[in-house]
Amino acid sequence: MAGNPVSWFGIHAADLDRAKKFYETVFGETLKEVGGGGMRFMIFGADWAKYGVSGMLWSDGGAVPGYGGTTVFFNCTDCAETARAAVAAGGRLLQDKFPIANGYAAFVEDSEGNRIGLHSR
Repeated sequence: MAGNPVSWFGIHAADLDRAKKFYETVFGETLKEVGGGGMRFMIFGADWAKYGVSGMLWSDGGAVPGYGGTTVFFNCTDCAETARAAVAAGGRLLQDKFPIANGYAAFVEDSEGNRIGLHSR
C-alpha cells in the first residue's frame, strides 16, 4: 500500500437532501451532487484529489446510519465551535471537546443518526 491508507469514505444518509443541508451548514462547504449506478452522491470537497482523501453522503439500502465500528473524523479549526454548529444544524452533541495526542476531538451525531468525529489542533 503506497501513500495514505485511506482514500475515500461514505456516510450513509436516509435523507440525502437533509444530510446535505446538515453538512453544508456545519462545515460551510458546498457538497457537489453527482449520480452514478442509479444513485445520488453528495461529494465532500470540490478539489478532493488535492487533499488525497475525501468522501460522500449516499443512500444505500444495505447500510444503516449509526455508531458502527468506524468513525470518520473531520478537520476543523476548533472542534468545540464546530460541535456547536452541528447542534444548531439539527445534530446532537455526544462528547464535548477533549484533548487527544495530536490536538482535540469531539463527537456529534449528524442529522441521519451517524456518529462523526471532529478534530482540531
